[in-house]
Amino acid sequence: HITLEQDAKLEEIEKRYRQRRQYLEEHLRLANMELADAIKADKAYSPRVQAATDKIHMAMGELQKSTLEHLFEMRPILT
Repeated sequence: HITLEQDAKLEEIEKRYRQRRQYLEEHLRLANMELADAIKADKAYSPRVQAATDKIHMAMGELQKSTLEHLFEMRPILT
């Protein structure tokens, strides 16, 4: 049971999180494409494959951090 005041506060938080998540998911998608291209071209664990893998891990980590920040930002609003 969320009050109207809580709902208004949460909507802004949700909007920011949605935008951030979409941004990070797009970076993750592009990094995965880069990895696929590098694997196809290099056919080995090359510096390009390693760099693309690092980008994927970075995006995944940022997405996880953003999700945790989102949860903790909502926490004080909820009763």
